[in-house]
Amino acid sequence: MKNGDKTDCPHCGQSTIVREKIETEGWQVKDKVLICAFCGATLGHPEEENANGAPDDKNASSLSGLTALLGVEAQTASPRLDAIPEESKFCRDCVHYVAHPFLSRCELHHTQVNPMDDCPEFHRKPEPEN
Repeated sequence: MKNGDKTDCPHCGQSTIVREKIETEGWQVKDKVLICAFCGATLGHPEEENANGAPDDKNASSLSGLTALLGVEAQTASPRLDAIPEESKFCRDCVHYVAHPFLSRCELHHTQVNPMDDCPEFHRKPEPEN
């Protein structure tokens, strides 16, 4: 058993994801144990890794703990947005937009704006030259 595996906890009976807990003594790592994500009961120790750093389990999955818990496959491709430049008139792309960590402003209207707002008086920033 290793961190992120899905299992049934023998203590609380819930279907859970195994979590790794690092026990320390001061600043030194004392032990690594696997615990139930729901009740916190100890389930054992993590599997040892072989010489190349991979776990000994031949069927090691690349699923995260959440996708394993939900029983869904991980998405390999991210969603793609196909908007032509005339459709996207966001303030963040306008020449009048002034970005600041505390307040984003429109210098044309002298108002506070959100970067994803849009405006009928939008003027696109020039593309950066390479």
